[in-house]
Amino acid sequence: MKKAVLFLFFFWAIITNGIAQKITDFEATTITGEQIKLSELKGKIVVLNFWFKACKPCIIEIPYLQKLTEKYKDKNVVFLALCTDDEETLKSFLANEKFDYKHIANARSIAQKWGVQGYPTNIVIDEKGNIVLNEKGLMIVNNAPETPQLIDKKIQELLQNK
Repeated sequence: MKKAVLFLFFFWAIITNGIAQKITDFEATTITGEQIKLSELKGKIVVLNFWFKACKPCIIEIPYLQKLTEKYKDKNVVFLALCTDDEETLKSFLANEKFDYKHIANARSIAQKWGVQGYPTNIVIDEKGNIVLNEKGLMIVNNAPETPQLIDKKIQELLQNK
């Protein structure tokens, strides 16, 4: 059974991560009032994080995602967090948690449009608007979430290939 699950995961990873996929555009306003239209971010690397406050795996990975924002703050990278919670809940949470993404509340319709079925979901989009990484869920490797490591590696690759 374990081998079958690993094979299916590997096959899924090849299909979703090995082939560039086009983005589904959206427009939204961040909790700070900034208008975001995803297609207008073409030319930048974009990292999307779909999450919600009651999602324990989502909360576990936040400090690791925060480190990425600090590492790439002076680079051509935009970090967007799309939270399904309402703005009040999100702002209350962020008052006690450092998470320097641009935050969009009430993002359930965007998550549905993108076909998000599990949380957290993290997506990296290259400068041309192609999805180059799509990770769902949380896997702990060496006592740390694996997805932030994969995001970091992908950002590094994209920045080196410029």
